[in-house]
Formats: sequence, structure tokens, C-alpha cells
Amino acid sequence: MSFRLESIQAYRHAFDELEAGMTAELVLSGEDDHGLDEGDVLAATRFDEGDDAV
Repeated sequence: MSFRLESIQAYRHAFDELEAGMTAELVLSGEDDHGLDEGDVLAATRFDEGDDAV
């Protein structure tokens, strides 16, 4: 998958970035070869140095 983030919308405002724990609507462009549909949930986790991924 290769996407370009076009905009972030939350709380009736546009954002340049999100703080931890925030949810938002992302407007993406690019190629989707994995079947991402409108309304799907994207989530990310960040591991601090020394933490092991599960």
C-alpha cells in the first residue's frame, strides 16, 4: 500500500498532526491494493526503544 495523506479532520477542524489517543477522519490518495474501504479503521502502535513487538 502506498498512500498520501491529503488532510486530517477532527472536531470540525483541520489538523497537521494528531496527538496520542485522538481519532480523526483521514483523506488519503494513492494506490490501494489491499481493499481499504471508506470507514475502515487504521491504527498504529509505537514501541519505545527496548520494547519487543508482539
